[in-house]
Amino acid sequence: MTNHRISSPTGPSAQEPVSSPRQAPTTSPSEKRPRHSWRRWAKWGLVAGWVLFIWSRSLVPGAASSHESLRVVNLVAPCLEALGLTSLDAQQFVVRKLGHFTEYFVLGALTQLPPAPHTRRQRWIQAILLCTVPALDETLQLFVPLREGALRDVAIDIAGAACGLLAALLIQRLTSHRRSRKSAR
Repeated sequence: MTNHRISSPTGPSAQEPVSSPRQAPTTSPSEKRPRHSWRRWAKWGLVAGWVLFIWSRSLVPGAASSHESLRVVNLVAPCLEALGLTSLDAQQFVVRKLGHFTEYFVLGALTQLPPAPHTRRQRWIQAILLCTVPALDETLQLFVPLREGALRDVAIDIAGAACGLLAALLIQRLTSHRRSRKSAR
């Protein structure tokens, strides 16, 4: 067996022997484990918990859901009236759609928590998740008394998820930029 030096992706290294082509490279058990596995579990636990929260809200029958929306409308009515929304139906519509947007904004941001997706495959999984969950949510509502699923709501949900994801990306970029500037000093 010959010992050759190779270049690593980060640059040449005189410390890295190469095994012969017939031998598999040896790695220790700790190198096989993904870094920050507890963070990954915690992140996806939060995401799963939030999805379950969203779906639990979709299982509320229509009359109870309308009552909950009216409570929120009563809290924010002065703000909505200042914006020119005086009709109770219009106020309730806006509150319900903002609720959709906000739930999925949070979901989009949660999927970007560290460890954030880096590979193309991970990003595709993230995108599929953020499109599938709203579609399943609206489908679920088809089976709840006095509720209906709507494509408009799926679009609002996906827009909320995309905005949450973009907001999280922006925050991550700004904080990493600040950290790199502080370490350069």
